[in-house]
Amino acid sequence: MKIVAGNTSGTPLAWFSDFIDAGGLRYSDMLSTHGYARDLDQTIANVTALDSLVRSANRGVSKPIIVSEIGVSNTTSTAATGNIARVPAEDQSAGALVKIFVGLRALPSVAQTVWYDGVDDGTRQDETEDNFGLYRQPTDTVNAFQPKQSAAAAGYLLNQLSGYTFQTRQSLGPDVWMYTFRDSSGAQRRVLWRDAPYADSTTGPTTVTVKTRAGYRTSASSITGETLVPNLEPGSAKISVGTEPIYLDEVPAGS
Repeated sequence: MKIVAGNTSGTPLAWFSDFIDAGGLRYSDMLSTHGYARDLDQTIANVTALDSLVRSANRGVSKPIIVSEIGVSNTTSTAATGNIARVPAEDQSAGALVKIFVGLRALPSVAQTVWYDGVDDGTRQDETEDNFGLYRQPTDTVNAFQPKQSAAAAGYLLNQLSGYTFQTRQSLGPDVWMYTFRDSSGAQRRVLWRDAPYADSTTGPTTVTVKTRAGYRTSASSITGETLVPNLEPGSAKISVGTEPIYLDEVPAGS
């Protein structure tokens, strides 16, 4: 049995500091926090700060962190209060899901990431809390849970990275990040995007250069699996990268 401490709303470092000062680390195996934010950078900064706080009090040793609740609501709400993790468009929520799981998987201290929510809590598009789900609630006209684009993105993400472990995070230019994962055979999968808040609709794509390995055919696909570029130039290739992530997939050249 593992004892998980925290499960806090947000990442209140003052609360965790008091918890540590009171000796809480001695009685906990893992820590838990919620990761809602307007962008991935803020979530990573919060989790990294929590890990640093733990290590400073624990002889340089981390405690595994569970990001036990994180998500993005696709809603028309512009309320000044409430959860700030919201976007107006469904494709933005899907893109945020990929960024969150890829970005947090790159942090050694993060043991698990839990997406909120599986199914929308309600049907009001202008209500933030109703619209965190991967699936919509059944309606009078559709008597089934209807998948959103984020459900398709989650399925493709699992398909792409199952069996792959994180290797590197690399900057390819202003605000463009590439995460590289590798399986036991040495095959690579890479995920790229241009950094911006989840709700950003003004940042356009930019062109970057990526390396392609000899002996492999490299293709680019969207977050839901559509082929964008079937065969990148060998050696190095230029590719357009926007705020929505793309995958670079390698297969042996003869396959």
